[in-house]
Amino acid sequence: MTGLGDRIAAIPPVTRFLSICTFLVCLLCSLELFSVEDFAISYGLVHTLLSEAWNLEGGYLAKLKTWGFVFLQSYRLFTSFFIPLGFLMRNGFMCLAEMYFLYNFSQHLESKTGKFKGNFPDYVWFILVCGFFINLLSLIFQRLGLVLFSCHHSMLNGCITYLWLRSYKDLQIQYQGLFLLKAYYVPMMSLMAHMVSGREAFLCELIGIIAGYLYQCIQSDTLPFYNLVPGIYGSFDPSYNKGRKVGFEKSAEESSFPDAIFDLGYLKAPKWLYSIVGYPYDTSERLTAFKKQVRTPRVASAGRRDEARATTTGFNPFQGKGHRLGS
Repeated sequence: MTGLGDRIAAIPPVTRFLSICTFLVCLLCSLELFSVEDFAISYGLVHTLLSEAWNLEGGYLAKLKTWGFVFLQSYRLFTSFFIPLGFLMRNGFMCLAEMYFLYNFSQHLESKTGKFKGNFPDYVWFILVCGFFINLLSLIFQRLGLVLFSCHHSMLNGCITYLWLRSYKDLQIQYQGLFLLKAYYVPMMSLMAHMVSGREAFLCELIGIIAGYLYQCIQSDTLPFYNLVPGIYGSFDPSYNKGRKVGFEKSAEESSFPDAIFDLGYLKAPKWLYSIVGYPYDTSERLTAFKKQVRTPRVASAGRRDEARATTTGFNPFQGKGHRLGS
């Protein structure tokens, strides 16, 4: 029987790091060893620190100390992702649900059978890119006075969930344990559910979805919002000239929700990140909506031979002797 340590070790590394850090931060704040303000980030704090550092009057050493302090506060850009919205609202069930959803959808994306095929640096790059968009959008929304929450866990959760659901749009899942729903509709249902919790909760979920969508725009090499117009990219768009034709019926294998053009592609991490983590660089390929994966004819023909062998019954049918009937 596998122990707890073996089960934890089996979790993909990035998902394991996010889940453990979230649990530890919540535990430390619950025990009042730290406060939420020690990990959170807000536009007001950033504005105050930058204003003090910029307008400081004094010698070179004093300015260096002030800017050094501002730099050290940059850890909040990362630790703000470890505090669930449910923890801020003192809602235990909501906090546990957020932690579980992050673990569940993240490990599916990161696993060898998921979108990133177990590629560690590519998934780290996905988290970093989406984290940048979440921080940027959060600061903009806070500056506009629309959002007051200074923790980004729920936004990252919404981002990861959105990307997973875009990869499995036809999958039938049980939403919140209440009813069956196709994954394609889950982001809309999630927005409606968060709307009941208040404007801030709704906007936090919306920020996560927008961040995931912007990541898809980068991976597909298409323009935001422009790529929402069906068929705008011509034959590169899966929706181009894919309407049902008269006299033809939809096949059983055809998806009810075909990919949009921004669903296509694969964003590979930069080479320097591969070097830092010591991961082989040729383990994935950068793809866009306009650059498809190259498959060699030899591999394709071998695949067809295997498929042909797989469909045989194991014996050769009677071919006949070539005689006419009655002869």
